Amino acid sequence: MKILIKRKNTLSKNDNLIILYKNKLSLSQFNLEKKELDYVKRELKDKKELITINQYYRHIFIVSPQKKTTTNEYYENCRMIGDKIEEKLKNQMSVMFVDLKESGSDILKVAEGFALAAYTFNKHKSKKKTNKKIINFYSYPHQKDLLELENLIQAVYLTKNLINEPFSHLTAKGLANAAKKSGKKSGYKVTIFNKNKIKSLKMGGLLAVNKGSIDDPTFTIMEWKPKNAKNIQPIVLVGKGVVYDTGGLSLKPTANSMDLMKIDMGGAGTVIGAMQAIASNNLPYYVIGLNPATDNRPSGNAYAPGDVITMHSGKTVEVLNTDAEGRLLLAD
Repeated sequence: MKILIKRKNTLSKNDNLIILYKNKLSLSQFNLEKKELDYVKRELKDKKELITINQYYRHIFIVSPQKKTTTNEYYENCRMIGDKIEEKLKNQMSVMFVDLKESGSDILKVAEGFALAAYTFNKHKSKKKTNKKIINFYSYPHQKDLLELENLIQAVYLTKNLINEPFSHLTAKGLANAAKKSGKKSGYKVTIFNKNKIKSLKMGGLLAVNKGSIDDPTFTIMEWKPKNAKNIQPIVLVGKGVVYDTGGLSLKPTANSMDLMKIDMGGAGTVIGAMQAIASNNLPYYVIGLNPATDNRPSGNAYAPGDVITMHSGKTVEVLNTDAEGRLLLAD
């Protein structure tokens, strides 16, 4: 899925419009008929947050979010409105956002919700639909805001792509390489430890979980340290990178419980996406991301309940259930 965010200075009569409304402003400039304008007035009087007009050749959405207790709640409500709009425009490639309220942040949150709802993953389908949406902003004055929004959306899409990728296509090495590719694109430093380096550091937890695998583990360090960083001590993000979890010898007993265990690296995928968003938007903070990664499978060499493991810190840990693999990786 690809999202393009652009600024346009002209409106077409065929544009699907998403209009952030401000009280008592005229909507006549958008070629609405009197009956449509009267309908909008009635809906606004009833405090409707989303008003839809279907003109057959285009859709028009009037958005008027209600106040919430906190700013975070308000912004999340704006995103949810964007989600509802995208559901109605799934087959439309292009939309136009118009900010009559001139709020800046409000319209961006609605667009963010729209873009996140538009995400699809069809990489492995034999028949693929065109996966591109163009989000236009009419005469929006702050180009930097639009770039930041696009960077954020692409970072979230990266995380979702990694989580949706099946284990057959994303081993621990593949996860580390995804971080390396993201770092090269966005400008953050990436260091990847291979199995020998992990052994030299005596990361007993990661090595124990990896014993049942035919694939080597990785430990990825991502660093973003801009010259204008506001913090001396880094903010550290740690992500669990279990690219597939069977439960090990403590095999997951619940029916269908392993169907989605490719997502057990969601924490690591989120850290990679976060690092990309932070670096691509040039945030003034020193941030480090850490991703220990392996799969957790049963084999003749797998670690077993009752085993005692010496961790990187030197502490010993008794394993009572091999499906508690995540805490062993994170502890190292």
